[in-house]
Amino acid sequence: MLYLYYTMNMTELRYIKVFCATFAAIPALYAAQPDTLSGKTISDSLVNLDKIVVTASRTNRLMSETPASVSVISKDMISASPAKTIEDLLLTQTGVQARRSVSIGEGIPSDIIFRGIPGSLAATRTLILVDGIPTNASGTPFLIVNEIPLEAIDRIEIVRGPYSGLYGANAFGGVVNILTKEGYGKASGSISAETSYPFSVLDQYFSERHSFAKSLDTSGTLAYWNANGTVSGGTDKYGLLVSGGYRTIGNYLLRDSAEVRNGQDEYNKSSANSDYREARLFAKARMYCTDNTELSLHVRYFNSDLGFGKTKNIQPDSMNVETKGQKILVSPQVKISFSKDIIFHAGAFYRHVDGEFWNEDEDSSRTWVRSYRKFAMNDWQAEARGVFTIGNSNTATAGFEVLRNGADFGTAVNPANGEILPESFMTKKAIVNSAGYVQDEIKLFDRLNIVPVGRVDYQTEFGAAFSPKLGVSYKIFDQLRFRSSAGRSFRAPSLAELGLDIKISPTLHLLPNPDLKPEYIWGYDAGFDITPIKTLIIKIGPYYNSMQNLISEAAVLSQGSVTYRNISSAWSEGIEGEVTWSPMQWLLASAHCALQKSRDEYYDTTLDYVPGLTFGGSVIVSKMFNGVKIDGQIGYNFVGERTYLNFQDTNTTKIFTPFNGLVLRPASDTMSAYGTLDLSCKMAIKQYSITLAVQNLFNERYSESAGTLGPGRFATIKIGYNF
Repeated sequence: MLYLYYTMNMTELRYIKVFCATFAAIPALYAAQPDTLSGKTISDSLVNLDKIVVTASRTNRLMSETPASVSVISKDMISASPAKTIEDLLLTQTGVQARRSVSIGEGIPSDIIFRGIPGSLAATRTLILVDGIPTNASGTPFLIVNEIPLEAIDRIEIVRGPYSGLYGANAFGGVVNILTKEGYGKASGSISAETSYPFSVLDQYFSERHSFAKSLDTSGTLAYWNANGTVSGGTDKYGLLVSGGYRTIGNYLLRDSAEVRNGQDEYNKSSANSDYREARLFAKARMYCTDNTELSLHVRYFNSDLGFGKTKNIQPDSMNVETKGQKILVSPQVKISFSKDIIFHAGAFYRHVDGEFWNEDEDSSRTWVRSYRKFAMNDWQAEARGVFTIGNSNTATAGFEVLRNGADFGTAVNPANGEILPESFMTKKAIVNSAGYVQDEIKLFDRLNIVPVGRVDYQTEFGAAFSPKLGVSYKIFDQLRFRSSAGRSFRAPSLAELGLDIKISPTLHLLPNPDLKPEYIWGYDAGFDITPIKTLIIKIGPYYNSMQNLISEAAVLSQGSVTYRNISSAWSEGIEGEVTWSPMQWLLASAHCALQKSRDEYYDTTLDYVPGLTFGGSVIVSKMFNGVKIDGQIGYNFVGERTYLNFQDTNTTKIFTPFNGLVLRPASDTMSAYGTLDLSCKMAIKQYSITLAVQNLFNERYSESAGTLGPGRFATIKIGYNF
């Protein structure tokens, strides 16, 4: 599979030339600076290329000794980045792609796509953890990934490839673990305020041709506003971290219009009521009640309100289409170190999610009226695991967990009179999943690491699933290491796929399928980590994923109605490569590329939204200049063409596939390739800092998800104070 099977067209070749020219020029600019300007290293994050990671094995391990394909985004990388969300950060990593309908806000289904494993309309195939605690919203299609302020994050670990062996059903495509800062040391804190207001004024004045006075007035409500505060501190016995923030924007699309596609027709609609606001709070506390027993408590709160356009059929005046939601999570944890060789961990969490959807629908008299629907999800989990070190060569981990997901999807009602609207069905559903797993990390001859894992899940809805995984890494010599892994993972149907009946729009009715079966995947990868010098790491390797019973949007049942079905089989394969170079203590340059192919055997087409080519790179600087600390980054990201099946298009085609015979296939649309350039510069003097960040510098026009344009040029200024 070590071959390049992708043929670039001229558009993609142009993007590569831009990327190469930009990436090659930046290090030269910094290398030209005289040595007299250099200062002490601010942090070893930029030069320590072999980091300690925990997600791949649930134990502390050097990244070089881990058989899995792992990436780490450090806190210095986050500080230097122009990113506004965690999703923005993930997009800078090898083989990671997003499918979003909003640039900033939560509330509309989004997906993080790993290695050609597609997202799903009513679930996600990527497990998102915060300090090891699952954060996926189980009952709905919403992936709430941005509830943690960036200021509270210590690092993000990304494990690519199926990982149910340790993490169960949702780790179908990979795992993202967001690890937050700890409360240690002298009490300290930071506050910051960020806005796009000055740049919004300029845009209104020059692009919209408004007067300067009107530009000042209208930009206040359209602009991006973000305020955050974090306090932390502690001793060896106690520790506390509290971080919270509020942000709002009058146009989360960051475009003057939204793209609408219907078959071959394409047009723009007004982006009216595309406003967004959110409030979030995160807190964690720890206490050593004895020398070997640590107690901790995690608390999270998130509240959002998103305007999603205007109603189309209510006369004489349209009304706002809105999604609202709030999430509360409480998680106590205990860690007991019986000795340096025996460590026990136990924890639990309770999560409550409320959601509201305001739209329009027809009542019993076939008149269009305002509609309201409320959702409620309640999840809890209890888990325990033990880590046992046996001599110098074995570390065994054994654990179990019980997870209950419950959802009440409510009914659509007319808020004016409480009437339940036609074709609206209330569903209450709960699923309990119990699991046990065992892992053994075996180290032989200081060169060979073997990690077998096995996990058994039992779910009340469909029964048992076995998820084995085997990883191997071998140090051929100091500068060359081989790694490989193979494993089986699964994803159970989500509560939304099994029971949520909802009209997404007047022309699209999404129906559940209570007869869905779990989907399975066998994932294989291999690769070489090459370190010719201490400051340079090169990684390259192929992967292959074979998927069965993949849950996909199914054939049109009737005009405007769509449901789900298990398709026969699908696959994705590719090769990934990345280079990380730190020629100086204050400079880090990286580049990555992924070539891939995929196939949906049922519809005989490429899997939805999976590009054939992605690549990117960045240069990060963290340096002192005469008492001024400079953090800066310039980064480029390219995503190739993607196709998807458009179920809102009434055009269908009868095709014959070798696996399924005659199949009714919806229209297939293509999304253009795109590339974006982002940059930021942060200057800090003593306790004060100012940051200028620009995303999509050249205002590239593109889409990540059908029907929504990606954000245009977005510039912000941020002022911070540390105390």
